[in-house]
Amino acid sequence: MTGAITLSLDFELGWGVVGNGMWRRREAAGVYRDLRPSLKRFVALLDDLEIPCIWAVVGAMIEAPPDRDLGHLRGSFANRTRAFLATAEQATHDGRDLLDTVLTSRTPHVFGTHGYSHVLFDDADQDEIVLGQDISKATRANEKAGLDHRFFVFPENRAAHFHLFSGSGVEVARMHALNEAAPGQRGNLASRFCASIMRPVSPVTEIPSNDGPILHHASELVNWGENAGRLKRTMTKRRLKLALNRAQRGDHVHFWLHPFDLVATPGLEDYVQNWVKDIAKGRDRGSWSIDAREAARAA
Repeated sequence: MTGAITLSLDFELGWGVVGNGMWRRREAAGVYRDLRPSLKRFVALLDDLEIPCIWAVVGAMIEAPPDRDLGHLRGSFANRTRAFLATAEQATHDGRDLLDTVLTSRTPHVFGTHGYSHVLFDDADQDEIVLGQDISKATRANEKAGLDHRFFVFPENRAAHFHLFSGSGVEVARMHALNEAAPGQRGNLASRFCASIMRPVSPVTEIPSNDGPILHHASELVNWGENAGRLKRTMTKRRLKLALNRAQRGDHVHFWLHPFDLVATPGLEDYVQNWVKDIAKGRDRGSWSIDAREAARAA
């Protein structure tokens, strides 16, 4: 049996780190401004290699600022979101131009949603009414932009409240790998690093939920981190190579990253450029297939 590779991108700009304020440091370093030419290079390469991806979009990022509706949020996250929008540069919160870059691609990419505000589904300040509204606003934002929304990526993979997706049109939700601890239960930095080295590569496992979407367990992150040393870089590259070996043996492997990682993480853009070329070569010699719909079949 031929294996399969899926590549998805959490498309979020500064929205993904509103909760911890990391967007300020990245903005000061020019990450979000420099993402514009970086994304154009990446999309052009995907076109040249004919590699489709899944782009999970934060809904508020692709709406015009006057059209955003964030009044459903509660607690500290609501306060941080207001401060984010009041002080961040436009390039940090407005991704309409980035979406246009992807939409002009010749490659048949698949779109999904990453929530409307990137609120965490285990945030104690948010009740199920808030989270249900975030789902509804996310799917409407995608619909308004002409994008599919049947694939969902939980912010920070913090999956919960599956029944809220009933009737939303979401059919598949990306989850953490089955052989790793759930987010929020992974210990300190040292223990997470050890786990990332010791944990075997996990191929995709799909489990139907009783009252929500299909739970698509898969998580091979293509990033060694902004402050990684030589050991972490080496071990990450080794892990990605092992994951490709699993695909070559017939497994379905799902890789993911954030577009801004290509700018924020030193050396990652050059590595990813060569890595996706190797993926295309493997496809061309019949080692595996590349199809975003392997993870978002309903799309």
